[in-house]
Amino acid sequence: MVATDRQEAVAKGGCASSSDMRKLVSESKKAFSKPKIIQAPGPTTPAEIFQAQREQLRREINDNGIKRAPIGSQELPALEGTGSYAWQFYLRGPLLKARHLSFVARCFWSVYKDRYLQRPFQIAGVEAAAVPIMTAIILGAGIIGLELNAFTIRKERKTYGRRNLIEGCPSDEPVVLIDDLSSTGHNSIWHAVQAIHEIELDTFPLPPLYPTAFVVVFKGHKEGSPRVLKTSLGNVTLESIFTLEDFTLSFEDYQQQAGQS
Repeated sequence: MVATDRQEAVAKGGCASSSDMRKLVSESKKAFSKPKIIQAPGPTTPAEIFQAQREQLRREINDNGIKRAPIGSQELPALEGTGSYAWQFYLRGPLLKARHLSFVARCFWSVYKDRYLQRPFQIAGVEAAAVPIMTAIILGAGIIGLELNAFTIRKERKTYGRRNLIEGCPSDEPVVLIDDLSSTGHNSIWHAVQAIHEIELDTFPLPPLYPTAFVVVFKGHKEGSPRVLKTSLGNVTLESIFTLEDFTLSFEDYQQQAGQS
């Protein structure tokens, strides 16, 4: 190395000019410095970051949040023994990861912050699927300086004590329903509607239900699937981050896709 040669020269000669010493120090630093690692450019703009985070969650759900069975399989029995499912969502795993919950909360407040400032609301959802999503939304509210009331709805009324169906303290504001997965025919969302009906919220002159609900996955198609819940407490449109088109649902298609990657 050049630095070593210079050091030997200095040792033999017993002296070196200040210019030589400066060069020696500079070249020694270069010799022992760490090589620069050139990183591939990542998303930088808010829109690019949003799309990257959305794609991360989509892949997580597609790979780890859907159980699939081959054609003719009976591995996924349907409700009440009415046959078998070809696929079924299991979103708890993907939605119990901090980065994904943070993204879901960001999606919610990117739309609902202005709505809240115009007309305050509270949120509610059926245990247990809605709870982590609601928690992330509540924490997100605190970060942006909003006070958000929330309560949860039990799947079944308690059989002891207060025999309550509701956990928490509902306020007199309209309710935005929260869930991980829903459609206009989903049992969970209708259970929530019935629970809101029973507690008789005093939101007059507004209806008890906010006109939109927020879910991570709409169990329907982007176009052509009904999204409006028609209830006596007001009509509710299901808003979502994803629809069925975002995922590879069949076992055969997923296997083929995995083989090509």
